[in-house]
Amino acid sequence: MAENVGDAVRELAGAIGAFGADVRAGMAEREDELADMVERRSGVRTRRTDARARRADGRA
Repeated sequence: MAENVGDAVRELAGAIGAFGADVRAGMAEREDELADMVERRSGVRTRRTDARARRADGRA
């Protein structure tokens, strides 16, 4: 029984970690969208759009 509980806890920990990674990826994607919107509407480049441009140019 203890082995089953241990396996369940490990599985739950893995699922929580995967969920956290998905949330962080979604947040990063939304931040990119918002930074693009700010730049389009105001012409002001954000640190996020600057960093993305450097990565795209291979200057990370």
